[in-house]
Amino acid sequence: MIIDKPGQVICADITYVSTNTGMIYLQAFIDSFTRQIISYQISVSLKTDFVLQALLLAGHKISTGSIIHTDRGSQYTSSKFTKLLASKGYLQSFSNNCYENAGQESFFGSMKHNHDFPRKFTSKKEAVEKIQEYIAYYNTQRIHAALLMAPDEYYQQLINKASNLA
Repeated sequence: MIIDKPGQVICADITYVSTNTGMIYLQAFIDSFTRQIISYQISVSLKTDFVLQALLLAGHKISTGSIIHTDRGSQYTSSKFTKLLASKGYLQSFSNNCYENAGQESFFGSMKHNHDFPRKFTSKKEAVEKIQEYIAYYNTQRIHAALLMAPDEYYQQLINKASNLA
């Protein structure tokens, strides 16, 4: 499949973030074309609800027929998640190998290894603040190798180009 427009394929995954007061979990949705983090949620629980909230928040950047690509985690195979996808007209896709979600894993790896991100945070509050800071940096400032610019800048260029053609 050739991905040639924003919102065509959205990848999702969850990563664990360790703190001295317990784990927190980051759910992120990434547009595979623009590389933008289009939505995320942070939770102290792995219950499906925080994944559903992140999907609903991403709705402004996803359209009917978009492919939502995930691993086979329980949140993504739950009836709540699959029903929400169906109600929005999104198509579900699961990873068959570790390379299919490489962009998502790359984002999590970049966040944890390249941005003043300790192995273990002192508190959940500190971890949430660092995650929010990194996502803002990633979307607006970090130069993505495939785009040669930050994801938000790339997306804005696409919007400007489309409006000039109209």
